[in-house]
Amino acid sequence: MQAASVFTWTTLNAQTDFQVLPGATGAVEVALVETFDSATKTSILDDGGGLFSAGVAVERVGTAPSDPASIENVANIDPADIFEESPSGTNFITTSLTALGGGILVESVDFLVPAAPPTIGDPDTRSIALGTFTFTAGAVFQEQTMFRIHDNDPVTDDTVTADLFGFGALDDVIGTFDFSITVVPLPAAVWPAAALLGAAALRRVARLRRAR
Repeated sequence: MQAASVFTWTTLNAQTDFQVLPGATGAVEVALVETFDSATKTSILDDGGGLFSAGVAVERVGTAPSDPASIENVANIDPADIFEESPSGTNFITTSLTALGGGILVESVDFLVPAAPPTIGDPDTRSIALGTFTFTAGAVFQEQTMFRIHDNDPVTDDTVTADLFGFGALDDVIGTFDFSITVVPLPAAVWPAAALLGAAALRRVARLRRAR
């Protein structure tokens, strides 16, 4: 493994706060990102190499609000499609919930999955989408639940790269990433429309009563 690379768990577009209506659900896509110096080395997560397996956890951290956001069941943890296309059918995917309102995703393929090409303006980055975690928000306005994306198991190497020369574990070198889920009221622009719909419904009821 080439030590010049920096690896980080992250959300899509590195978003740090997700605003959700009371009791509604919000999807958080988790990815593994590699940042490297293209002038001196090539990417580990690049063509000819890739991610062989990944084990990532999303867990609540800090003091929980009175009604925290959480993952309700394992069906709300959806692996990325690239981990479901093993030609020999020997890949495995496991999902489970944590005690702190988050979830765990462990997935593996038996062939190399090259990372996405670099984004424009950021030539020294590669990323692989791992899956989507769908949270259900609490019901209290402005309450914020903090979560951290981190390695699934501090003892087991379950995030592993592969290339023609063998395997390399990344678990000890991947940085964590924090994000929050915040309960927000309906946007101000929505309230007038909702009020108009309510008034229209009341008028229809009044007309029906008069017709009787």
